[in-house]
Amino acid sequence: MNKLRTCLAALILTLGSYLPSHAQFDPAYLRLDVGAHLNGYLKEINQLNPGANLRLSYDVSEFITLATQFSYGIPLTVLTDGTEPISGTTFNAEQKYNFMNAHLMMHYYFINDNEDDFGAYGTLGLGYALTNSTYKMTLTGAPLELSKPFTHQSPLGLLGVGFQTNLEWAYLFGEAGFNLALGGKTDTNLPASFWTVSAGLRFNLGER
Repeated sequence: MNKLRTCLAALILTLGSYLPSHAQFDPAYLRLDVGAHLNGYLKEINQLNPGANLRLSYDVSEFITLATQFSYGIPLTVLTDGTEPISGTTFNAEQKYNFMNAHLMMHYYFINDNEDDFGAYGTLGLGYALTNSTYKMTLTGAPLELSKPFTHQSPLGLLGVGFQTNLEWAYLFGEAGFNLALGGKTDTNLPASFWTVSAGLRFNLGER
């Protein structure tokens, strides 16, 4: 874990020293990505969560692209039932999740470059996960209802791969990656690390 954090910090410092001397900002190299994702959470809920992504990126060079992304998952409800072991009372439980993630990332093209008709790239990034959850339990045959909110917040380390192909009026892209939780505030049953796949359209915001 500490080694991963050290590597990510080294990447940011190296990239920060690279940019001022090698890149001059030009709005023509901005891009907007609009896409959909499917996240698979690894902890106890064991559920898939679809959602939407919005990303703004900038081509620093023909091989390096920097991006910032916000993603929102469709609210998820998990229903369970069981029996309270001491009293033998049966219960119904409902847990609702609301997923939001933000990322800063770098794409490095290893097949062709970011202006070719087809290109493939690796992704390395840092993110922040915010998950709000509400747990509600109702005892069968009794008027008692228990409800409690939970919150999970965690920094993320992202590692992935992707491709893009030119459609003339936009680029079609697809990506797959893994988000590793790097600590943070965690409550019981809330997801942390997750894998993700996504696809969408990438638009140039200026003439090149």
